[in-house]
Amino acid sequence: MTEEPIWIMGGEQRVLFYRPNEWSQYRRALVVKSENGRLERVLEYESPPEHCPDETPSHVFKAATIEGDTAYLCTQTEVLVCDFPSFAIRRVISASAVAGSSGSMSLSTTPPSMSAGGSRSSRWKCTTPR
Repeated sequence: MTEEPIWIMGGEQRVLFYRPNEWSQYRRALVVKSENGRLERVLEYESPPEHCPDETPSHVFKAATIEGDTAYLCTQTEVLVCDFPSFAIRRVISASAVAGSSGSMSLSTTPPSMSAGGSRSSRWKCTTPR
């Protein structure tokens, strides 16, 4: 009997010998598919440097919503708009954490550089289902 998949969003913790602050605790954000007793990583994500603090950034999906063929994944500073169920990244929306002298924050959107799953450079780490 085939069961419906369960989608798990979160992060992979860093291996450290001390307890880091929450904002530096996770090595990469993850989406994991659980189906028929098997776990499969379908998306691994690290925010690009321009969307992160300078020192030991944390990469974790804090929340997610799935609506039709679209998944919305939230990190601490971004919203990823992805195809569902492939989790190919369509768009990244970022609230820049760098405030100007007025104290205001900027909002930018970054489309992925490849239409089939987003950028594959060292700044964007993404895996696709097998």
